[in-house]
Amino acid sequence: SKKKDKTLDTWEENTEWLDAKGTVYSLMDRVDGGRLSWNKDRINMRELVKIGLFRSIFRVTDFNLTNVLGNEKGELWSIDEHQIGIKKNIFGRKCGWVKDITKELVDEVLEDLMEHYCEKVKMIVKQMKKYKFQKEEIIECGKNYKRLKKRVYKEMGW
Repeated sequence: SKKKDKTLDTWEENTEWLDAKGTVYSLMDRVDGGRLSWNKDRINMRELVKIGLFRSIFRVTDFNLTNVLGNEKGELWSIDEHQIGIKKNIFGRKCGWVKDITKELVDEVLEDLMEHYCEKVKMIVKQMKKYKFQKEEIIECGKNYKRLKKRVYKEMGW
């Protein structure tokens, strides 16, 4: 999709849907939350790191506080996952909050993400096949998941 009017900040009622081959659109349920970029007091760092690490399995672009919604209870939702296989880094150094990520926090989140690894990989493969991703993309995501710790440690300089 793209904005009809690029001078407007909002996408709501300002979206032109594109019909490109291989494009999958999904619409999430409405949630009670606002963009973290506008509500920095709602940042739940553990969940934010988990979202970043999970998105990196798919190498999804555009991971920033604008694309994470949060509510007053600390619940977070990742939005705007697109361009799978494009992003080179996990968090990106442009985001100021990245400096607050500790090795201990990453290790805690990785332990959670790696728990029941085989079952999670099977679920990811099933969903990617359902949405007709190419075999090569599925294999690459599996490799990204397996190398997650190595990749994040390298990016963070640990």
